[in-house]
Amino acid sequence: MSEEGTTCVSFMEKMERQWTERKLGLEPVTASASARLTVNVDRVWEFLMAPELAHLTELAVVSAFRVPGTPVGEVGEQQCYIQDTGEDRRSVTLLEFIELERPFRMVVRFPTSPTKYVTTYELHPEGTEVTLSCKVGVLV
Repeated sequence: MSEEGTTCVSFMEKMERQWTERKLGLEPVTASASARLTVNVDRVWEFLMAPELAHLTELAVVSAFRVPGTPVGEVGEQQCYIQDTGEDRRSVTLLEFIELERPFRMVVRFPTSPTKYVTTYELHPEGTEVTLSCKVGVLV
């Protein structure tokens, strides 16, 4: 099939998916934020990849670990986060790295989410500083 035909199929598949989502009452929502950090880009990358440090940025995290049997530091790595949601309740979130461009970009999906949920982190080193950007996309 020609490249032009592939683009058409891709476009048609995308339109069908959007129509299905719209029929279900789902609309895409994105939010983004960024922070400038005075630290080495590799240290930021390692921090983002380390589930055992999640409690430092999210107090509700009770435990976090790499899912055994998944690759480490590569596309396909999965991590599990157990969070205290209050009133003696816990929730479990699974995430999977679907794109990794060390140390500049990572894309994470959340297969346990009831709807499509993707987070993209981008790191932009500038001298002794790093700008960390985070973009969240979800269907609601």
